[in-house]
Formats: sequence, C-alpha cells, structure tokens
Amino acid sequence: MKHLLLALTLLVTGSLSAQELVYQDAEGVIRYTSNQDEVAVFGANYCLPSASDYRAAHKVAPTLAEKKQLIDIDMAHFARMGFRALRLSFWGDWENSDKEGNLIDNEHLDLLDYLIYKASERGILMLFSPTVAHAAWWPDGDQNLPGFTAHFGKGALTFDAEAIRAQQNYMTQFLNYRNRYTGKQYKEEPHIIAIEILNEPARVMGRNDEIRVYIDTMTEAIRATGCSKIVAYNISENFFMAPALCDSKAQSATYGWYPTQLNHNETLHGNYLPYVNDYTPMKTVDIGPRSKMVYEFDAPDLVCSYMYPAQVREFREGGVQWAAMFSYDMIGTAPWNLGWQTHLLNMVYTPRKAVSAMIAVKAMEALPRGKNWGNYPDNSTFGPVTVDWKADRSTYYDGETLLYTNSLPADFEFASKGLRHIAGVGSSAVVKSDANRIYFLDRTADKEWTLELYPASCQVDDPYKWPMFDRRVFTLDESAHPIQITLPGIRIAENLAPGRYRLTKRGAELIGEVHYAPARERIFDAKRDYPTLLFTRGGFFSPSYDGRPSELGNLRLYTEDLTEKQEYWFPADISAQHYIGDRLQQGKTPRALVVRVRALTPSTEQMRLLLNEEDFGSWGATVALTTSWQEIEVPIVSFRPDQAPQLPQDWPGINPYYRPDFGGTGEHIAWDTVENLFFSLRGNDFSDKGAAPKGIEIEWVKVIY
Repeated sequence: MKHLLLALTLLVTGSLSAQELVYQDAEGVIRYTSNQDEVAVFGANYCLPSASDYRAAHKVAPTLAEKKQLIDIDMAHFARMGFRALRLSFWGDWENSDKEGNLIDNEHLDLLDYLIYKASERGILMLFSPTVAHAAWWPDGDQNLPGFTAHFGKGALTFDAEAIRAQQNYMTQFLNYRNRYTGKQYKEEPHIIAIEILNEPARVMGRNDEIRVYIDTMTEAIRATGCSKIVAYNISENFFMAPALCDSKAQSATYGWYPTQLNHNETLHGNYLPYVNDYTPMKTVDIGPRSKMVYEFDAPDLVCSYMYPAQVREFREGGVQWAAMFSYDMIGTAPWNLGWQTHLLNMVYTPRKAVSAMIAVKAMEALPRGKNWGNYPDNSTFGPVTVDWKADRSTYYDGETLLYTNSLPADFEFASKGLRHIAGVGSSAVVKSDANRIYFLDRTADKEWTLELYPASCQVDDPYKWPMFDRRVFTLDESAHPIQITLPGIRIAENLAPGRYRLTKRGAELIGEVHYAPARERIFDAKRDYPTLLFTRGGFFSPSYDGRPSELGNLRLYTEDLTEKQEYWFPADISAQHYIGDRLQQGKTPRALVVRVRALTPSTEQMRLLLNEEDFGSWGATVALTTSWQEIEVPIVSFRPDQAPQLPQDWPGINPYYRPDFGGTGEHIAWDTVENLFFSLRGNDFSDKGAAPKGIEIEWVKVIY
C-alpha cells in the first residue's frame, strides 16, 4: 500500500511538473521549460484584491464587476509596458482564513482568481505570496479580522507550533483550491512559477535552527499537495539567517530594496543614483545554488524617471532573474495615489516613471546575469541603457527599440531606419511633443506604423502627502495636442487627441481608442458637496421638509406630507440640485450613473434622478428604493425627457417651477451640455400620493463610462 501511495504521489508530482512553464536547474538558475533559456523578467506587485488597495479600489469601484474592470485595464497596461512579472501579495492570512488556517471564500478571493486569470492571459509570470503578515487593516480598515495572523501575530508565525499548523493547513487548502475563472487548482496554475512561504518574516537572531525547521515544514506542506513550483523564502529581512536557508529545502531567496526609506510625506529631491550604486549583500551573502527574486523594491517618494533601470542594473549584477516593484497604482485610484502613500507608478498618470519601468524591463532582458558595471558615476551607462539624474532621464536603444523618459538631447545618436518600437515622453529626433503624455509607436509594415497616444498627465499636488479622496494629485488633459512624427516615409504634424492611429504617408488615421478611464468618477459626494447644493423652497410655496445633512454628513431630504395642496404655489416636489458640468469627461458618453442611497421610510418607494442641459432640456429616470443602503446602477438608456425644477427659485415666485425647454430636447442626452444633477421626491410618484412620510439619504453618485 505504501508503495502504491508513493507511486501515485510521484505520478501526480510528475504530471504537475510537466505543466510548469519554468524549472530551476541544479545551479539554481530558473529556465523556461520550452527552450531552457534563462528567465529574466520585470514587473510589479499588484494588490487590488486585498487589504488597503482593496479598500482604495472600493471607493471608486464598489461593485465586483467594476473592480474587475480596473484589473482588465491595469493588466492591459502591464502588457503594454512589457511587464512579465507580477507578485500576488495577498492578505489572506488576515482576510481569507480563520484561526486554524481554513480558507475562506469571499470577494477578495474572487478578485485574486480573476487577477490570476487575466495576468495568465497576458503571459505574466507570478510569485504567489499568500501570507503577508503585516496588518491588513492598516491604515483605515476594520481591525476585527478573522485570519490566523490576526490571532497569532507576525512574530509567532515562524516559531509557534499552533501558528505553523494553521499555515500548513492554509497553504494546503490554497494550493488545492480551484480558480473559478481558469478552472485550475492553484498548484496547477502554470503562470504561478513560485510560492513565497512568508512575506518579511520577523527579524530574529540566534534561532536559525528553528527557522530552518519552519522553512522545511512549510516546503513539505507545499510538496505534499503535489505542487512542484519553486519554493522561495525571504532573506533581505535578516541576512544572518542565510545558513538556515542554505540548509533548508527552499529553492529560492527573495530580496527587497527601498534605498530612500519609506513614508517621508513629501517628494524627495536631488541625486539618488549613489543610493543604488551597489546591493552588496545580494552578491556577498552565500545562499547556495538557489535562484534570486526581488519580491519588492522601489525608490519611495521620488517622482524621477532614472531610478528603476539603475536598480535593475544592481539586481542583474547580483544574479536576480525576477523582480517586481511595489506597488502598481490602479488606474481608478492613481489620480489620488490612494493605494500606498510612499509608492507611485501608473502608466497613464506617471508617464515618465512608466517609461523608466519599460526600460527596466529591457534592462532585465539585456544585461548579463552577474556582470559588474563598476561604480558611480561610471555605471550610469550599462549596455544599451543610460541614466542621467540631472536631466531626469533614462534611455534605452538597441537598434530596433528606442525608449526615453524625457526629451533626448540633440546629440543622442540612433538610426531611425532600423527602428521597430518607440515609446517615450517628450521629444526626440523622430517625435516632437511638449505634452506630458506617454506614446507608443510600433512599425507594422514598411512605411506604416501604429501610434498609441494617451492623455497628458498634470500633477496638481504632492503625490506623497497623506492620501485623501478629496485631494487629487493628478488630472488628465484629454484634449488634442501638437505632435510631429518623422520616420522613414512618414512625416506628420497634427493635433492629436488620445487614441490609436495608423500612420502612413497619407497622415494619421484614427483606428481605435486607448483605455485609461477609471471605472467611475464621483460626480457627487455629500460630505464634500453639500454646501454648494441648491434646494426647493418649502413653506407656503410647496411642502415643508427637512434638508439638513444626516449624522453621517449625507444629503437628507425628509417630509411628513408630500400631498398636493390647494394653497401651494408650486407642485408637491422637494428637490436638491448639484452642478456637475465640470465633473463630466468632455466628449464621452456615460454608460450609467450609480447612486448610493436608501429610503428613510418604507413608503418611499422611489425617487427621481434628473439632469438638465444648458438650454434647459431635462431628462429623468426613476430609481426604486428600499430602506437598506444600496448602490444602484441607473443605465443612461433609462433616462427619458422629463421636467427638472428651476433652481434657485426666484422671489416672489414669478418663474415657473419646472424648467421650460427652450432648446428642444433631442433624441439623446447632449452630454457636453449637461449642467446639473437633481434628486427629487414628487408626491404623485407614490402609490399613496405622498400621504405617508417620505425621505431619502444619499451618500454619493458616480458615473460609469
């Protein structure tokens, strides 16, 4: 029987090994299974499914579907930048487990499944870190979380027997769990190439024997599932535990690097290239025949565009094959840098840093593993890469690909005839552009190129201050800007808006959109916008009502009686008006509005959501309500011509209550002319004609494009 079980175990393990995209050879080098080439990939951590990034995403994308939309856009941007590495930092040890380590299925896990699914579609190689240890509730979440780390604490995870049993159970269940989108168990997911046992273990000296036992215990739990993926353990939190790692069954060491420390609460300035001159322990601390991965790194609190390639230079010199910066900013939260205060990278909102990350991708691929490039300042040019702190510029040129983060000097030499790929910000001999926007040029045929052009990013505040949802740090300029492109057979000088264009000798032809809009923009926020609201006048004009903010600061409309009365000058209607003309994306047609609302009484069966155009044309939709808080999506197609109140009302009441339609309402809402949003309760809309008390409470309204 024992021999049968062993044979079955070997059969399962061998089957899983055959599915793996990579393997690690006897010298500790990660290679592709298909051709035995060395792996050398760069990318980022992406944390939307859990902890603080989940809560940040929820502010702009409260529904599961909209969070998935963020993932869709961000993974498309990962691929556009050439990212091939993704670390799955998942706070499941806080949010997706109990004290015994039993796996809990919820929206966090659903989003992790979806992220793996979409990243796999893009061919991205993932490091799975399911136990983060640091508090998932930091800085603004619920501290009453069910996971085993919430019970045991970070310090106990490596040494406490009960905590280790919980981790074994958790890891076992996770690797055997089947992804609802790919249909594969996590141990079978081919694009997950490695499992990190524990993120940043507690730094403890003098207990290396216990650390080795912990590593081996967890490695054995992983292997017992039949999982053959690379098992990694963190070393940079405690280089003194290297002997324990050398004696252990782990196959890989993970490293982190934040050369400018963390959380300065403001942007740092100056030359930081000397700070990344050398990563000495990566080269001098012996880990035996093991691969090296960088699980986290960044140049915190810097907006410059020369650090990532310089850091990758040191990683490659130290033998690193897989590296991920921490942490990529989601497209929906980047305007406020809501994710991690001290980190900042997004393809659209930080275009120069994004191109520097693209150069880091190419540097990982081009620089030989283990090659020493000398010391600063001589190591400012390494292979096809140059970094220049004074110009805030990094460049990459290999004959076919040209990348630059800032305008190139006139003496920068390259041959445009051989180019196939260009990406940059600013100007060069082939592109003239003054806007702070990223562009991509790809040759598709002789004398034919595709141009992808994104909106210009405008920084309006320091992105490294404490993040606040009512303080934007970036805005986007989506208007057309001048751009000149000079390539063999192509000369173009036009004003181009964001989009995808085909470039030929005939000029630029728009062939599609580029995707960058966040899932939602909040066009009304009660706490922020209440002071600017306009209300109907009560008393003898129309029904009396209470329009004071709720205890939570939300918009509140409440009346005891909304029936029509003979003494009223105006209809039995109570409304609030909010100006949104400056909060809509010009030139775009929304798909829906989403309102977070609840009824204050059981008889408040509905409300009206209204819009008006600048010529007074009005549109309205009915929103069904309950006394529970709901986030209700109101499709734009449900809006019909309607009557919105004319606010503010004049004195002594000469003007009509409802806006006259001077311009003639068209077949569709003219979004570029929309001025106001209205929240209305009308007596005749209710089955009791407003006889019972009526009321609503509204927190926010968002728009989906």
